[in-house]
Amino acid sequence: MSAVNVSLTPAEAERAFEEAGLSAREREAARDVLAGATAEGSAQRLGVSASTIASYRRRACEKLGCEGVRELRKRFSPGEPAASVVEPDAPDVLRELGLGETEARVLALVAAGRSTAQVAEELSVAPGTVSAARAHGYRLLGVHSREELATALSPEGLGRLRERAEELRADGEVPGSPWPRRVYVLVCVLLIAAGLAYEVAFQLVLAARIGRYFEMVWAWLLCVLARPLAALGAAQLAGLAIGRRVRRRAWPWRRVTVACGVVTAAYALLVTFVVHVLPSAAYAVLASAIASGAPVLLALAVGLALGVSVAVALRQRGRLWA
Repeated sequence: MSAVNVSLTPAEAERAFEEAGLSAREREAARDVLAGATAEGSAQRLGVSASTIASYRRRACEKLGCEGVRELRKRFSPGEPAASVVEPDAPDVLRELGLGETEARVLALVAAGRSTAQVAEELSVAPGTVSAARAHGYRLLGVHSREELATALSPEGLGRLRERAEELRADGEVPGSPWPRRVYVLVCVLLIAAGLAYEVAFQLVLAARIGRYFEMVWAWLLCVLARPLAALGAAQLAGLAIGRRVRRRAWPWRRVTVACGVVTAAYALLVTFVVHVLPSAAYAVLASAIASGAPVLLALAVGLALGVSVAVALRQRGRLWA
């Protein structure tokens, strides 16, 4: 097939696909490319992974004699997409849904039929910025192609988006960056890992038989610090999941967070008091209670309450489930 850049009708493109010997899945992937769909959108529609879609696209381009999807679009697209009607306040509605200024303007221009290069030139940004903003907007709106985006930002579709924004605003939730949640989850995982690492180190200390006194010190730290830390991390992850289903107005997350901090500080003071102040008899009684697992139970309760509170707080600020 020649490499002349001409626009073909859909029927002519289908004949070209058949002559090149494209498989059924490769044709589907090529059609999605011409429709402006993302790899993620094609993967969701066809029920495969994005890497599989990339493989289909690559093989289709090879059989058609194209160097990539850009040349595929240029050769087989039925001309420039028609300009769509986008409401002037579309960027404002998109910002209310959690998109940034640049992302909202990019989506509005893409829906109006602008190419990536045209959007980049008009907004004075890099083409990569346009692609990233478009991908984020597609995920937020649940669309997978330029046509679906244009429908979402049409006068009818924008009305539904306004209602969605009002519902989110009424509930105090606006989608936003997922990074605070990721950092919080990472901290919880590190707490669990630290507790498990100390548990392993304690077993090695016992095997090494370094002395009765040092073994008691390690055992004490295991009971009052390592195991509660692991329990705290695990409970916070559970609370984070539960907090997604808790209504924000029904959970006083600020008070609960303060209470968790007070309980944690009180626990630290109690451990210090037990070690340095109490006489031997009282020390033995409290040490027995600590060794029985009371700190772990306390850590589970505090971690669960703190995880739910963090989840509700992040939902309120639009930073949890974006």
